[in-house]
Amino acid sequence: MSTSDKIAADWPRTLHVDQLVSQHHINNIPYDGEVEYLIIEAMHHRRKFDELKEKRLCAYIKLPPQTLLLTVSTNSMRFIGTLYLEVRHSVTSYYFIPQKNKKK
Repeated sequence: MSTSDKIAADWPRTLHVDQLVSQHHINNIPYDGEVEYLIIEAMHHRRKFDELKEKRLCAYIKLPPQTLLLTVSTNSMRFIGTLYLEVRHSVTSYYFIPQKNKKK
């Protein structure tokens, strides 16, 4: 089993974006905890991928006790995933961008 497989072993098959966060704010927040970097393919979501790239947004995904931030890579349809091995409530709670028409 690869390191990526071990990291994602308990994740759901489909990742759901909890919030969108400004890439500018995330890039400027210090973090001293443990981090893993992943490459994640954005399958069948070209329009959403292009929108995140154009608006310079990150996707925030809660995977308790982890937090995953996806930023658009320079390669088409791939995200760079930054996996924070501890929950980052203090960081993300200040920089949420409300999503319109979000179903609960």
